[in-house]
Amino acid sequence: MARNLLSRLGTGVLVLSILGLLVGCMQKPQPILKIGANHWPGYAPLYLADEQGHLQREQIQLVEYPSTLAVMRALRNGILDAAAVTLDEALLLADSGLALDILLVADVSLGADLLISQPDLTRAQDLKGKKIGVEATALGGYLLKRFLTLNQLNPDDVHVVTLPVNKHMQAFAEKKVDAVITFASEVAHLAAETQYQVLFDTRDIPNEVVDILVIRRQENQAWESHIQALLTAWFQALTLWELQPYQQDAALMRRLNINAAALKESLQGMQMGTLALNRTLLTQGQLEASLQKVRTYLYQQGRLLNPKADLGVIETGLLEQVER
Repeated sequence: MARNLLSRLGTGVLVLSILGLLVGCMQKPQPILKIGANHWPGYAPLYLADEQGHLQREQIQLVEYPSTLAVMRALRNGILDAAAVTLDEALLLADSGLALDILLVADVSLGADLLISQPDLTRAQDLKGKKIGVEATALGGYLLKRFLTLNQLNPDDVHVVTLPVNKHMQAFAEKKVDAVITFASEVAHLAAETQYQVLFDTRDIPNEVVDILVIRRQENQAWESHIQALLTAWFQALTLWELQPYQQDAALMRRLNINAAALKESLQGMQMGTLALNRTLLTQGQLEASLQKVRTYLYQQGRLLNPKADLGVIETGLLEQVER
Protein backbone atom coordinates (compact mmCIF):
# COMPACT_ATOMS: atom_id res chain seq x y z
CA MET A 1 0.00 0.00 0.00
CA ALA A 2 2.86 2.32 0.87
CA ARG A 3 4.43 1.47 -2.45
CA ASN A 4 1.17 2.34 -4.27
CA LEU A 5 0.95 5.64 -2.38
CA LEU A 6 4.50 6.54 -3.28
CA SER A 7 3.84 5.53 -6.84
CA ARG A 8 0.77 7.77 -6.99
CA LEU A 9 2.64 10.65 -5.41
CA GLY A 10 5.43 10.25 -7.92
CA THR A 11 2.97 10.23 -10.78
CA GLY A 12 1.26 13.33 -9.39
CA VAL A 13 4.53 15.22 -9.11
CA LEU A 14 5.41 14.24 -12.65
CA VAL A 15 2.04 15.45 -13.96
CA LEU A 16 2.37 18.74 -12.08
CA SER A 17 5.88 19.22 -13.46
CA ILE A 18 4.70 18.61 -17.00
CA LEU A 19 1.78 21.01 -16.51
CA GLY A 20 4.17 23.63 -15.14
CA LEU A 21 6.37 23.28 -18.20
CA LEU A 22 3.37 23.55 -20.51
CA VAL A 23 2.11 26.69 -18.76
CA GLY A 24 5.59 28.17 -18.93
CA CYS A 25 5.78 27.46 -22.64
CA MET A 26 2.37 29.02 -23.19
CA GLN A 27 3.32 32.29 -21.47
CA LYS A 28 3.96 35.08 -23.93
CA PRO A 29 7.56 36.27 -24.12
CA GLN A 30 8.17 39.79 -22.85
CA PRO A 31 7.72 42.21 -25.76
CA ILE A 32 10.70 44.17 -27.06
CA LEU A 33 10.47 47.95 -27.21
CA LYS A 34 12.15 49.19 -30.39
CA ILE A 35 13.63 52.70 -30.30
CA GLY A 36 15.27 54.25 -33.38
CA ALA A 37 17.98 56.89 -33.65
CA ASN A 38 20.49 58.23 -36.13
CA HIS A 39 24.18 58.76 -35.32
CA TRP A 40 23.82 62.17 -33.66
CA PRO A 41 26.17 62.64 -30.67
CA GLY A 42 23.27 64.14 -28.73
CA TYR A 43 21.85 60.62 -28.48
CA ALA A 44 25.13 59.34 -27.03
CA PRO A 45 23.62 57.99 -23.77
CA LEU A 46 21.42 55.64 -25.82
CA TYR A 47 24.44 54.20 -27.57
CA LEU A 48 26.48 54.02 -24.38
CA ALA A 49 23.63 52.25 -22.57
CA ASP A 50 23.48 49.79 -25.46
CA GLU A 51 27.25 49.27 -25.34
CA GLN A 52 27.00 48.59 -21.61
CA GLY A 53 24.26 46.00 -22.16
CA HIS A 54 21.59 47.87 -20.17
CA LEU A 55 19.06 47.99 -23.01
CA GLN A 56 19.21 44.34 -24.02
CA ARG A 57 18.69 43.21 -20.42
CA GLU A 58 15.49 45.23 -20.27
CA GLN A 59 14.13 44.00 -23.61
CA ILE A 60 14.84 47.31 -25.35
CA GLN A 61 16.28 47.24 -28.87
CA LEU A 62 18.14 50.25 -30.25
CA VAL A 63 17.68 50.38 -34.03
CA GLU A 64 20.26 52.53 -35.85
CA TYR A 65 19.33 54.52 -38.97
CA PRO A 66 21.45 56.52 -41.41
CA SER A 67 19.22 59.61 -41.25
CA THR A 68 16.46 61.31 -39.30
CA LEU A 69 14.11 60.91 -42.27
CA ALA A 70 14.53 57.14 -42.03
CA VAL A 71 13.79 57.25 -38.28
CA MET A 72 10.63 59.33 -38.84
CA ARG A 73 9.45 57.02 -41.61
CA ALA A 74 9.95 53.92 -39.45
CA LEU A 75 8.05 55.46 -36.52
CA ARG A 76 5.22 56.59 -38.79
CA ASN A 77 4.97 53.14 -40.35
CA GLY A 78 4.83 51.33 -37.00
CA ILE A 79 8.24 49.69 -37.30
CA LEU A 80 9.39 51.56 -34.19
CA ASP A 81 7.69 52.10 -30.85
CA ALA A 82 9.86 55.06 -29.88
CA ALA A 83 12.41 57.36 -31.50
CA ALA A 84 15.00 60.08 -30.98
CA VAL A 85 14.01 63.19 -32.97
CA THR A 86 14.08 66.98 -32.73
CA LEU A 87 11.16 68.98 -31.36
CA ASP A 88 10.12 70.23 -34.81
CA GLU A 89 10.33 66.73 -36.29
CA ALA A 90 8.11 65.38 -33.50
CA LEU A 91 5.56 68.12 -34.21
CA LEU A 92 5.53 67.22 -37.91
CA LEU A 93 4.87 63.59 -36.96
CA ALA A 94 2.06 64.69 -34.62
CA ASP A 95 0.62 66.83 -37.42
CA SER A 96 0.44 63.71 -39.61
CA GLY A 97 -1.82 62.10 -37.01
CA LEU A 98 0.68 60.23 -34.87
CA ALA A 99 -0.05 60.54 -31.12
CA LEU A 100 3.28 60.88 -29.32
CA ASP A 101 4.47 61.44 -25.77
CA ILE A 102 7.83 62.95 -24.83
CA LEU A 103 9.90 60.59 -22.66
CA LEU A 104 12.82 62.89 -21.99
CA VAL A 105 14.94 65.73 -23.35
CA ALA A 106 18.07 64.25 -24.92
CA ASP A 107 19.93 67.52 -25.46
CA VAL A 108 19.55 71.20 -26.26
CA SER A 109 21.59 72.56 -29.16
CA LEU A 110 23.73 75.58 -28.23
CA GLY A 111 25.85 75.92 -31.35
CA ALA A 112 25.98 72.30 -32.50
CA ASP A 113 23.87 73.24 -35.56
CA LEU A 114 25.16 76.14 -37.65
CA LEU A 115 25.46 77.90 -40.98
CA ILE A 116 28.95 78.47 -42.33
CA SER A 117 29.83 80.58 -45.38
CA GLN A 118 32.85 81.06 -47.60
CA PRO A 119 35.39 83.41 -45.93
CA ASP A 120 34.60 86.41 -48.15
CA LEU A 121 30.89 86.30 -47.20
CA THR A 122 30.94 87.96 -43.80
CA ARG A 123 27.30 89.06 -43.42
CA ALA A 124 23.98 87.33 -43.86
CA GLN A 125 23.05 89.89 -46.52
CA ASP A 126 26.06 88.74 -48.56
CA LEU A 127 24.20 85.50 -49.24
CA LYS A 128 21.63 87.16 -51.51
CA GLY A 129 21.70 85.31 -54.80
CA LYS A 130 24.07 82.68 -53.36
CA LYS A 131 23.79 78.91 -53.03
CA ILE A 132 23.09 77.43 -49.59
CA GLY A 133 23.48 73.69 -49.06
CA VAL A 134 20.82 72.11 -46.80
CA GLU A 135 19.94 68.55 -45.88
CA ALA A 136 16.42 67.58 -46.96
CA THR A 137 15.14 67.12 -43.41
CA ALA A 138 12.62 68.90 -41.22
CA LEU A 139 15.46 70.29 -39.12
CA GLY A 140 17.43 71.51 -42.14
CA GLY A 141 14.40 73.37 -43.46
CA TYR A 142 13.59 74.80 -40.06
CA LEU A 143 17.12 76.15 -39.51
CA LEU A 144 17.18 77.71 -42.97
CA LYS A 145 13.85 79.47 -42.41
CA ARG A 146 14.93 80.72 -38.99
CA PHE A 147 18.20 82.06 -40.44
CA LEU A 148 16.37 83.87 -43.22
CA THR A 149 13.74 85.31 -40.89
CA LEU A 150 16.26 86.56 -38.32
CA ASN A 151 18.24 88.29 -41.06
CA GLN A 152 15.23 89.73 -42.93
CA LEU A 153 15.86 87.65 -46.03
CA ASN A 154 13.20 86.02 -48.20
CA PRO A 155 13.33 82.42 -49.45
CA ASP A 156 13.66 83.78 -52.99
CA ASP A 157 16.82 85.66 -52.02
CA VAL A 158 18.88 82.46 -51.94
CA HIS A 159 19.28 79.31 -54.01
CA VAL A 160 18.79 76.15 -51.97
CA VAL A 161 20.96 73.15 -52.88
CA THR A 162 19.78 69.88 -51.35
CA LEU A 163 22.74 67.92 -50.00
CA PRO A 164 23.03 64.83 -47.77
CA VAL A 165 25.10 65.44 -44.65
CA ASN A 166 28.01 63.33 -45.86
CA LYS A 167 28.41 65.69 -48.86
CA HIS A 168 28.28 68.98 -46.96
CA MET A 169 31.97 69.55 -46.38
CA GLN A 170 33.08 68.29 -49.78
CA ALA A 171 30.66 70.63 -51.55
CA PHE A 172 31.76 73.52 -49.33
CA ALA A 173 35.50 72.88 -49.76
CA GLU A 174 35.07 72.61 -53.54
CA LYS A 175 33.01 75.83 -53.50
CA LYS A 176 30.01 74.17 -55.09
CA VAL A 177 27.97 76.03 -52.47
CA ASP A 178 28.53 79.43 -50.92
CA ALA A 179 27.21 78.38 -47.53
CA VAL A 180 25.89 75.27 -45.84
CA ILE A 181 23.66 74.51 -42.87
CA THR A 182 25.32 71.64 -41.10
CA PHE A 183 26.54 70.19 -37.80
CA ALA A 184 29.61 71.19 -35.79
CA SER A 185 30.76 67.57 -36.02
CA GLU A 186 30.86 67.90 -39.83
CA VAL A 187 32.78 71.21 -39.76
CA ALA A 188 35.47 69.42 -37.75
CA HIS A 189 36.22 67.36 -40.89
CA LEU A 190 37.30 70.43 -42.90
CA ALA A 191 40.97 70.64 -43.71
CA ALA A 192 42.89 73.05 -41.48
CA GLU A 193 43.55 75.40 -44.40
CA THR A 194 39.86 75.69 -45.31
CA GLN A 195 38.54 78.98 -43.98
CA TYR A 196 34.93 79.85 -43.26
CA GLN A 197 32.64 82.27 -41.45
CA VAL A 198 29.94 81.29 -38.95
CA LEU A 199 26.91 83.44 -39.77
CA PHE A 200 24.35 81.63 -37.65
CA ASP A 201 24.09 78.90 -35.04
CA THR A 202 21.56 77.61 -32.55
CA ARG A 203 22.70 80.02 -29.86
CA ASP A 204 20.78 82.60 -31.94
CA ILE A 205 17.55 80.64 -31.34
CA PRO A 206 17.92 79.32 -27.75
CA ASN A 207 15.81 76.32 -26.71
CA GLU A 208 14.35 75.91 -30.20
CA VAL A 209 16.46 72.99 -31.42
CA VAL A 210 15.82 70.38 -28.77
CA ASP A 211 16.37 66.66 -29.22
CA ILE A 212 13.84 64.45 -27.47
CA LEU A 213 12.90 60.80 -27.08
CA VAL A 214 9.26 60.13 -27.98
CA ILE A 215 7.00 57.08 -27.75
CA ARG A 216 3.72 56.18 -29.40
CA ARG A 217 0.95 57.19 -26.99
CA GLN A 218 -1.12 54.03 -27.30
CA GLU A 219 1.96 52.06 -26.31
CA ASN A 220 2.68 54.20 -23.27
CA GLN A 221 0.89 52.15 -20.58
CA ALA A 222 1.89 48.84 -22.12
CA TRP A 223 5.55 49.88 -21.98
CA GLU A 224 5.61 51.38 -18.46
CA SER A 225 8.32 49.06 -17.12
CA HIS A 226 10.33 49.49 -20.33
CA ILE A 227 10.05 53.28 -20.08
CA GLN A 228 11.33 53.24 -16.50
CA ALA A 229 14.20 50.98 -17.54
CA LEU A 230 15.03 53.21 -20.51
CA LEU A 231 15.11 56.36 -18.36
CA THR A 232 17.30 54.62 -15.80
CA ALA A 233 19.68 53.34 -18.49
CA TRP A 234 19.95 56.83 -20.04
CA PHE A 235 20.92 58.57 -16.79
CA GLN A 236 23.19 55.74 -15.66
CA ALA A 237 25.04 55.99 -18.97
CA LEU A 238 25.47 59.74 -18.46
CA THR A 239 26.86 59.16 -14.97
CA LEU A 240 29.33 56.54 -16.18
CA TRP A 241 30.36 58.88 -19.00
CA GLU A 242 31.24 61.51 -16.39
CA LEU A 243 33.24 59.01 -14.36
CA GLN A 244 35.02 57.38 -17.31
CA PRO A 245 35.22 60.05 -20.06
CA TYR A 246 38.12 58.52 -22.00
CA GLN A 247 36.72 54.99 -22.09
CA GLN A 248 33.22 56.13 -22.97
CA ASP A 249 34.44 58.62 -25.60
CA ALA A 250 36.36 55.78 -27.25
CA ALA A 251 33.24 53.59 -27.28
CA LEU A 252 31.20 56.45 -28.77
CA MET A 253 33.70 57.25 -31.51
CA ARG A 254 33.76 53.60 -32.52
CA ARG A 255 29.97 53.23 -32.40
CA LEU A 256 29.13 56.52 -34.15
CA ASN A 257 32.08 56.30 -36.56
CA ILE A 258 33.37 59.80 -35.75
CA ASN A 259 36.77 61.11 -34.69
CA ALA A 260 37.76 62.89 -31.49
CA ALA A 261 37.58 66.37 -33.05
CA ALA A 262 34.04 65.81 -34.35
CA LEU A 263 32.86 64.47 -31.00
CA LYS A 264 34.44 67.39 -29.14
CA GLU A 265 32.92 70.01 -31.47
CA SER A 266 29.47 68.48 -31.12
CA LEU A 267 29.53 68.19 -27.35
CA GLN A 268 30.79 71.75 -26.93
CA GLY A 269 27.72 72.94 -28.82
CA MET A 270 25.05 71.22 -26.76
CA GLN A 271 23.71 70.77 -23.27
CA MET A 272 23.15 67.09 -22.56
CA GLY A 273 19.85 65.85 -21.16
CA THR A 274 20.79 65.31 -17.55
CA LEU A 275 18.24 64.53 -14.87
CA ALA A 276 18.51 68.12 -13.62
CA LEU A 277 17.90 69.57 -17.10
CA ASN A 278 14.90 67.30 -17.64
CA ARG A 279 13.38 68.30 -14.33
CA THR A 280 13.81 71.97 -15.22
CA LEU A 281 12.44 71.76 -18.77
CA LEU A 282 9.61 69.31 -18.08
CA THR A 283 8.32 70.61 -14.75
CA GLN A 284 8.83 74.36 -15.03
CA GLY A 285 7.10 74.92 -18.36
CA GLN A 286 10.24 75.73 -20.35
CA LEU A 287 9.81 72.86 -22.78
CA GLU A 288 6.16 73.79 -23.30
CA ALA A 289 7.23 77.36 -24.11
CA SER A 290 9.76 76.07 -26.66
CA LEU A 291 7.13 73.73 -28.10
CA GLN A 292 4.70 76.60 -28.53
CA LYS A 293 7.32 78.77 -30.23
CA VAL A 294 8.33 76.05 -32.69
CA ARG A 295 4.70 75.06 -33.34
CA THR A 296 3.66 78.64 -34.10
CA TYR A 297 6.60 79.16 -36.43
CA LEU A 298 6.01 75.91 -38.36
CA TYR A 299 2.32 76.74 -38.75
CA GLN A 300 3.03 80.27 -39.99
CA GLN A 301 5.45 78.84 -42.52
CA GLY A 302 2.86 76.36 -43.80
CA ARG A 303 4.71 73.32 -42.48
CA LEU A 304 1.91 72.32 -40.09
CA LEU A 305 -1.70 71.82 -41.17
CA ASN A 306 -3.02 71.74 -37.62
CA PRO A 307 -2.15 74.77 -35.46
CA LYS A 308 -2.93 72.64 -32.39
CA ALA A 309 -0.62 69.76 -33.27
CA ASP A 310 0.65 68.70 -29.89
CA LEU A 311 2.88 66.33 -27.99
CA GLY A 312 2.10 64.74 -24.66
CA VAL A 313 4.59 64.34 -21.85
CA ILE A 314 4.99 61.27 -19.65
CA GLU A 315 4.29 61.70 -15.95
CA THR A 316 7.23 63.55 -14.45
CA GLY A 317 6.98 61.20 -11.47
CA LEU A 318 8.74 58.61 -13.60
CA LEU A 319 11.82 60.84 -13.59
CA GLU A 320 11.78 60.90 -9.81
CA GLN A 321 11.82 57.10 -9.72
CA VAL A 322 15.03 56.89 -11.73
CA GLU A 323 17.77 55.03 -9.88
CA ARG A 324 20.68 57.37 -9.64
